[in-house]
Amino acid sequence: MDFIALDLETADKANSAPCSIGLVEVKDNQIVDRKYYLINPETEFHFYAIRVHKITPDMVADAPTLPEIWPELFDRLNGQNVVAHNINYDIGVLAKAAERYSLTFPSVTQYCTMQAAKDNPFLDGSSLSAVCAQLGIKLSDHHNALADAEACAKIAIMLLNGVDPVEDPTGEPSADQTALISLYDMIRRPLEKALGSYWITPDKLLFIQRKSYDSICLINESRLILRLYSQGGRSFIALPPRDRKYIIPGVAYERRADGFLKIEVPGDVLPSELSALLETVADQEVLSFPSTFGCCALYEECSDARRCLRADANDDIYLGCYYRKNLRNGKVFYGKAAEDPGSGKN
Repeated sequence: MDFIALDLETADKANSAPCSIGLVEVKDNQIVDRKYYLINPETEFHFYAIRVHKITPDMVADAPTLPEIWPELFDRLNGQNVVAHNINYDIGVLAKAAERYSLTFPSVTQYCTMQAAKDNPFLDGSSLSAVCAQLGIKLSDHHNALADAEACAKIAIMLLNGVDPVEDPTGEPSADQTALISLYDMIRRPLEKALGSYWITPDKLLFIQRKSYDSICLINESRLILRLYSQGGRSFIALPPRDRKYIIPGVAYERRADGFLKIEVPGDVLPSELSALLETVADQEVLSFPSTFGCCALYEECSDARRCLRADANDDIYLGCYYRKNLRNGKVFYGKAAEDPGSGKN
């Protein structure tokens, strides 16, 4: 999805007088344009607003008013997909300001990265700074409208478009990150072959990178499908224990301490046997996946306890635990709790 990320800062408590607007245009998952406006809001500044965004009346005294920049702003936004971190707020402020000046509001399709973060089971917190910190996105000047719009754009590329840029926030990627990028590119072909158009439906299927860009996980409806990671420049695919039944001749693996199947990917070309294995996993675990438990061998004990017993939030199986999602929805299929779902929230 191509889109324009929007952020604005306001001068007043009524949230009807923007004093700065940032726009970042994204095409083919690349930032292609940035635009920053300082605006004379033609109203008094509230002291708290100044404390947040550091814009003072003197800084905008000679800036254009909203009606003066509106023709350009309208042309940029009209007919576009517009993304913001809390879209209701940003569009709401802009709509109030347009009404204040009797300006025609552009027709836009709205998307919200804050809501996408709330819906993602692997993110803790939905504020812009919290999401950026967890996804490794550099937020250099929070509450500067252009900086926030750019951060929002990068979040949208990952959470809405389902694309993982795998960029090192400190500069040049490490050897492991370079290997991870190469591995990610290699496995896309067999997954795309198996999944077709489903691959590009990010609300159903999503690659999300873990903290520090050390791995990439493929998630389907909160269920971990596979994990990619690199160590010492060597590339590996980790499959959940349930996927051992898909292993075919020619694919060597080790069983890790957590039960995951560790498969090394040699060289720069994906072996045909491993490609076939990934197609099978995608077909069976994504397209043919039933809404049941069984994400690991503890599912009956978890049902008895009404919680996921893998309490370590960094445990890959905990991250992909489908039991928790069913439990939150009041579904308990196994064990002592089968007749009494209760209200487990773990």
